Amino acid sequence: MAPVTIHVEGHSTLYRLAERAAMSVDISSEGPSQDIVSTDVTATARKLQSELDELCPLSADGSGEISPDAPVSFYALEALSTWSRADTDKEGNETGGRTYGARTHLDIRFRDFSRLGAMTDMLSKMPLISVKGVTWKLTEETEKLLAVQSRKEALEDAVQRARDFAEVVGCKKVECVEITQGDEPVSYGRTRQTARRSTGGAMSGGEVGGGLDFEPQKVMKNASVSVQFIAS
Repeated sequence: MAPVTIHVEGHSTLYRLAERAAMSVDISSEGPSQDIVSTDVTATARKLQSELDELCPLSADGSGEISPDAPVSFYALEALSTWSRADTDKEGNETGGRTYGARTHLDIRFRDFSRLGAMTDMLSKMPLISVKGVTWKLTEETEKLLAVQSRKEALEDAVQRARDFAEVVGCKKVECVEITQGDEPVSYGRTRQTARRSTGGAMSGGEVGGGLDFEPQKVMKNASVSVQFIAS
């Protein structure tokens, strides 16, 4: 029997419980005065930054890194951006005035999901702040480990598929001759929160404030590979 060329796709899907929660927060304002809206946004950002500093103290070893036990593992504050536009009436005609705006954005990573709920509750009551969403994440170390595992499992899936095809057509030997990696393994996480509210004290105190309890979801990582075999 002449050798048979087999082309197959291998796939892998892995699931891991989320280790981090990434919160996306916008702080913005607009009005007739550029100075006022910029000052308001800056003051709100500083207040929130002060709250976050309480949740991510530095490690006691003097390394300058955030403590590994801190409820917040990381946060980043964007530089302030400003804009303006001409005011118009209902017909679209300029009225001579201008509206000014200012905006900044924060990316916050939580280790402690109960603090995530308390923060969400607090932000919902603060003016100028909008929580754009929460995405479940894995640590970089776990991401790397799963990327390796998912690629291996995708290739193993391709090998098994090729063997299945070869068996049907009466071939006993299957040899891999070409491997083409698909897209890099991609992680997907969705947000889910329970309706139950926790009870307790202030946001930065020993007790968790009265916020929503977030239930960590499983993060899904997909990988694929294209493989060519010669079966005989």
